[in-house]
Amino acid sequence: MAEAADKMSMRNKSSVDYKKLNETGKGSPAKTGKPITSGASVSTPPAKVKNQTSAVLTSTPAKSPDKAMKTKSAAELEKLELQRKLEQLDERTARLREAKELELLRQQDKEREKVVQELEKSISHSQSQEEEKSDRKKPRVSAASFVSSSALKTSSSGDKDTKKDVELHILRDDLKESTASAFASGTNKNLIVQWESFLLFCLYFKLCFLPASTSTLQLYAQFLSRSFKSVNSIRNYISGVKTMHAMLGYGIEHINIYLLNLSLKGMARLNPRQVKRAEPITIEILLGIYENMDFSVKSNIVYWCLFLFAFFLLARKSNLVPTSKHDITGGRFLALKDREYFDNYILVHINWSKTIQFGEHIQEYILSDSIAKYVDGINYTEVKAYPGANISRLMAKNEKDKSLISKPYTLVHVGPNDIAQNHMTVDMILSNFNALISLIRNYSSTRIIISSILPRPVVVVSTEEKVKEVNKQLKVKCTERRVQFVASFRPFLKFAKPISDLYAVRDGGLHLNYEGTRKLRSVFVNTVAHLPLVKT
Repeated sequence: MAEAADKMSMRNKSSVDYKKLNETGKGSPAKTGKPITSGASVSTPPAKVKNQTSAVLTSTPAKSPDKAMKTKSAAELEKLELQRKLEQLDERTARLREAKELELLRQQDKEREKVVQELEKSISHSQSQEEEKSDRKKPRVSAASFVSSSALKTSSSGDKDTKKDVELHILRDDLKESTASAFASGTNKNLIVQWESFLLFCLYFKLCFLPASTSTLQLYAQFLSRSFKSVNSIRNYISGVKTMHAMLGYGIEHINIYLLNLSLKGMARLNPRQVKRAEPITIEILLGIYENMDFSVKSNIVYWCLFLFAFFLLARKSNLVPTSKHDITGGRFLALKDREYFDNYILVHINWSKTIQFGEHIQEYILSDSIAKYVDGINYTEVKAYPGANISRLMAKNEKDKSLISKPYTLVHVGPNDIAQNHMTVDMILSNFNALISLIRNYSSTRIIISSILPRPVVVVSTEEKVKEVNKQLKVKCTERRVQFVASFRPFLKFAKPISDLYAVRDGGLHLNYEGTRKLRSVFVNTVAHLPLVKT
C-alpha cells in the first residue's frame, strides 16, 4: 500500500511541475526553441540555427534536365496506364449493362409469350366461354347419351326439358365444329401469325389492342412498312386484326377507314414497288435440266419426274411434295397410287386444291344404281347411287329433283335392273332410255353421257343376248340423239363372257367386288378426264 501511495504522489508531482514550467515558459521545447534530439540536449542560439538552415538550403544541388525528363515521361506513362485501366472498366461496365438489358428483354419476351398464349386460348374459346358460364350447373352430356336418352319416354315435362337441353348441347358442339372449320389450316396459321405480330407490337409500345383505335392501326401499318415492301401485305395484316376484333365481339365501326386507307396510300407512294414476275419455265430450260442430270442416281430420277409433273400439270409445290409433317399424314402430296397409266397418257389425281376448297366446282353427277355406290375419288365428280333403281325410277327422281341434272355433265349408268325383268323387251328398254334423254333436255342444258349396261354372271345364261342387243342399239340411239356413249362393259368381258373374278361371291355375282369397282371407276375416270372443264 505504501508503494502505491508513493507512485501516486510521484505522478502528481510530475504533473504539477509540468504545469509550472508551462506557466513560466521555462523548459518548453516550443517556447525555448531548443531542438529535441535522441541523445543529449544541445543548446544553440536561434540566429545560428537560422543561418545553418539557410546554408543547408543553399547548398542543396539542383536536379539535372535528363532526370526531369525521365520523371515527366514516367508520369505520362503512369497517366496512360490509368487511362487504359479506366477504359477497361468502362468496357466491363458497358458489358454488364448490356447483359442486364438482354436479360431484361428476355424476361419481357417470356412475359409477352405468356400473354400471347393466353390470348390465343381466349380467342380459340371465345364463343364457348359464355355458353359454359350458362351451363356450369348443368351436367355435360355426350352424343351417345343423347342417343340412349332418345329412347326414353318423354311423358313428363321434366323429361322433355332434359331432352331439349341435350339437343341444345349437341347443337352447340356442332356449331363449334362448324365455326372451327370456317378457315383452311393455312388461313388459320396466317391469322395466328398476324395476331401475334399485332399483340407484340401493342405490348411493346404499351398501346391498347382491344379495341384498337385508328391511330394504333396507323402506327402498326407504319411499323409493318419497315419490313414489308408491298402495301398489299400490310393490308393483309390489318385485315387479320379486323378479323380478331370481329371474332371477339368487338366492332370496328369506331375505326376511321378513310384515314387508315390514306396512310396506306401514302406508304405506297413513298415506297413504290414494281412486281417482278418470275420468268416461265420453257422446254429449252427443261432440256437443259435433263442434260445435266445423272440418271444412275435414284434421287435424280425422282427429281426429274417431279420436274415433268410440275411442268405439264402446272401444279403447285404443295401438290407434289409434302411441306410439313401434317402433309405427310394428310396425303396432300403426290403418291404412286395417284397415278394411272394408260396406253398413250398418264392420268394424275390431284388430292387437294387451294382454289376449290368447298367442292363448289363439281362438274359432273354420276346417276347410277347400287352397282356404282362404292365408286368415289373422281375429280370434279359426285356419284349418286340409288339401290334398286331402274330407268323409270331414275326419270321420276330427275323430275322431282332438278338439281340432279344441274351440273355441266350428267353420266347415267343404269339398266341392269330393267334387263332382269322378264317382261321388259329390248324395245321397251330403248324407249325408256329415249324418254330419259328427252326429260333431261327439257329441264336442263347439261351434257348427257350414257354408260352401257354391264353383264352379270348370276343371270348370264338368260340375259347375255339381251344385254348385247341393248348395248348395240343403245349406241346407235345415242348417236342419233347426239349423246355420248361409253362402252363400260368391255373391261368386264373376256372371250365374250363376264369375268367372274370382278364380281362379288356372296351374292352370286350380282354386284361388283373391290377389283370390279376399281375397273368401273377407271372407266369413269377416263371419261371425265377427256371432258373440258366448264367455268361455273
